[in-house]
Amino acid sequence: MLAVGGLLHDIGKFRERAGFPSPGPGGRYSHEAHSHAFLSSLASAFSEVDRLKGIVLAHHDPQEPDEKVVAIADRLASAERATMAPDEAITPGRSQRPLLSLLGRVYGHAATDGHIPLAPLAFDRDSLFPCATVPSLDAYRDLWGRFETEAAKVARPDDVETWLYLLQKYTWCMPASARADEVPDVSLFDHSRATAALSVCIGIAYLQDEATLERLLTGPSDSSATPIALLVRLDVRGIQKFLYSLTARGAARSLRGRSYYVGLLCEAVTRRVLTELELPVTQVLYAGGGHSYLLLPPTDAARLAELRKELERAIFLLHGGELTVSIGWAELTDADMRGDALSAKWSEASRACNEDRARPMATQDPAWLAANVFAPTEQGGLAGRCAVCQAELPGPAADEDARCGLCASFEELGRKLRRARKLAIRAAPPEAEPDRARSWFDALRSLGMEATLDGTGDTIFDLTGTDFLPEKPEAATSYGFRPTTQVFPYDEAGELLEFGEIAKRSKGVKRLAALRMDVDNLGLLFQEGLGKNMATLSRVAALSSQLRWFYEGYLDRICDEWPDVVYGLYSGGDDLFFVGAWDVVPELAKKISDEFREYCCGNPKLTVSAGISLFPDKYPLYQAAEDSAEALDASKSIP
Repeated sequence: MLAVGGLLHDIGKFRERAGFPSPGPGGRYSHEAHSHAFLSSLASAFSEVDRLKGIVLAHHDPQEPDEKVVAIADRLASAERATMAPDEAITPGRSQRPLLSLLGRVYGHAATDGHIPLAPLAFDRDSLFPCATVPSLDAYRDLWGRFETEAAKVARPDDVETWLYLLQKYTWCMPASARADEVPDVSLFDHSRATAALSVCIGIAYLQDEATLERLLTGPSDSSATPIALLVRLDVRGIQKFLYSLTARGAARSLRGRSYYVGLLCEAVTRRVLTELELPVTQVLYAGGGHSYLLLPPTDAARLAELRKELERAIFLLHGGELTVSIGWAELTDADMRGDALSAKWSEASRACNEDRARPMATQDPAWLAANVFAPTEQGGLAGRCAVCQAELPGPAADEDARCGLCASFEELGRKLRRARKLAIRAAPPEAEPDRARSWFDALRSLGMEATLDGTGDTIFDLTGTDFLPEKPEAATSYGFRPTTQVFPYDEAGELLEFGEIAKRSKGVKRLAALRMDVDNLGLLFQEGLGKNMATLSRVAALSSQLRWFYEGYLDRICDEWPDVVYGLYSGGDDLFFVGAWDVVPELAKKISDEFREYCCGNPKLTVSAGISLFPDKYPLYQAAEDSAEALDASKSIP
């Protein structure tokens, strides 16, 4: 209930900006009564609606423990509030205040057309790219009407996950604060999800400890040493080697499914942590590019250390060391939510994660290591080898194109992804000591997550866009959306083209080109780009999301110009690796760079670099990846 209360505590700001008259007295500010009215209209969607209405109505003047928890979380999540400079005046009026693009403001850049369009989230240019348009009362009314219609469909009681995606779809584009003297660069969605995550952490730790709640309510002077959360970084390592160290034979058909599996693996590990700790999905601040950031209760450190050990063992057994998991965290106190302290905590969590990576298997039992890590892992003799990944087969290879079970399952997954519209996931009992992965489905299930395309499950994600709620949602199912890169060339029969066929489609010499691109100085962007005292929980999460929407959502639109000669092997977080016809790839790289510059409002501090290598279709993919990575490094040294 605290997660839902945190998510919806400020929903009245949305309703109020749509021009609804005040529904009556109550609360310190007018938006609280609007939040109360919205919840009253959807009472059947919540198991304890009276408790929830009390939270939203009193979060600025709390009396009950749960009201105090959300009030503390709201105050800490609001640490990003900053005063407008005299020369940054924006049209007054709550319904006319635009949300400013964070990418257009970092490093002090003054974007002239840096307003986020007031529209539902969609991965097209008109919806994502900043503009000069100012919101209007009519635009808010239209948006609220669409939100209210979808909200009325929610059938699962206390459905945290569906509410999270509904808020992301509709409130990503509006400022959390519409005060004339505050910088409107944090969305209502980012503020609300930060409040929800903090509410869960504080509630689990201190809901029954009113003395601590009172100290936290009074401010930092009395509570600066009080732990409120663990900021956790979780990384799946070895992705590039796993994706690219394949033979040329059949690599393209395996890579589509292999790349998608890596994202599912990170999802499975993240959800395993949440399930084991009995936490909602609101605790995921960011997930993409093989890593995630979580906000966990401060009381969970010991259990998290145990989970790290369990997951390390499980993933080693599944993939024989090709993929590994690293987890590190930093403890947050009340005082860490203000000033530059939070930026230092992000760095501390990353360092802890890297240290865990540098000490693989350090906490494992010696007997287990002897039996599973240092013992022989193959039979030898007449055993054949997979034509794609060179893994040992159970027996002699039937022919030179023989696949192992895992590579065959990746090829099948790649074929299904072409027509898939939904991803369904369901919790499953995890295996303590799984066998070597024989298929992507079994590997995920052994970690605690079943995944199917166009099937049924606990949660169903739309892969085609953000219109994710069906007309009649199932009462036992949550819903969401998942941007999925679909840059893949197919033949007339619906099969993925092999690299040799793509090379034949190039002009002139029949060659391929590998393209690596990433955002320059990304670490500095998060550490220094936001400015002094501005690297708050909401802002860092918002920056990560804006980068992800470009690389995982909008990138497909850029590639529409070359539908049959470009293969999107990997795109996530802030980087990509594509292979295509050699004559097309330089044009693609330039277009991505130009579009990213415009997406960032022409901010001169935000640039991307590219590395391109040319190679014949029989050239090892891992070598092409290394060549393009070297070219990328060299490009960053060019002034």
